[in-house]
Amino acid sequence: MPITLVDRGEYHSFIPSIHEIVSGANRARDIQIPLALILGLAGIAFVRDEVLSLDLESKKVLTSSRILDYDYLVLSSGVENNFYDVRGAETFSHRFRSPEDAERIHADLCSLLADKTQACSIVIAGGGRKV
Repeated sequence: MPITLVDRGEYHSFIPSIHEIVSGANRARDIQIPLALILGLAGIAFVRDEVLSLDLESKKVLTSSRILDYDYLVLSSGVENNFYDVRGAETFSHRFRSPEDAERIHADLCSLLADKTQACSIVIAGGGRKV
């Protein structure tokens, strides 16, 4: 039975190494593995696309460019940042979920620290969930 993975992204990112990007030790591409390559080695088809909807009765997945039939479906919806209505949190913070986020943090830190005459404060917060 053939297996197909549909994903918007082209790469799998090894997230346990994301802190190395913020520190400047690595670049985003250093922790990214092309999905087509690793899946192809396992005999799994890769479709870079976005799932728009499902037709559970007819067992079809509608993407932005095609309709895929399936026998069994495993669905992962992904994650989004939640700022829990904390005033200013979304405006003044950096998201930290992807290698690209880490590169933006690294660039902003370098810029902030480049001016030796200017005092700065950095707050690291996050993790957890609202109870």
